[in-house]
Amino acid sequence: MLARTRNFRDCVLRAIAIAIGEVFMPQLSVIVPTFREAENLAVLVPRLTRCFREAQIDGEIIVVDDNSPDDTVGVVAE
Repeated sequence: MLARTRNFRDCVLRAIAIAIGEVFMPQLSVIVPTFREAENLAVLVPRLTRCFREAQIDGEIIVVDDNSPDDTVGVVAE
């Protein structure tokens, strides 16, 4: 499901970076398991992003969706 939450361009760029040896190694990875969490993600992801920026942390947010019937994937894609 991780690939569904990222846009195609980001996946391609990451694959290229790995192929040429320039791999992003985050200082912190936050894994967010989701199911019917569209409303919560709309709040959580911007908050986490702001915290990373304010703390000057190179981080990543990994959203794992279990085929939610709501718009969880759409919210993450934004």
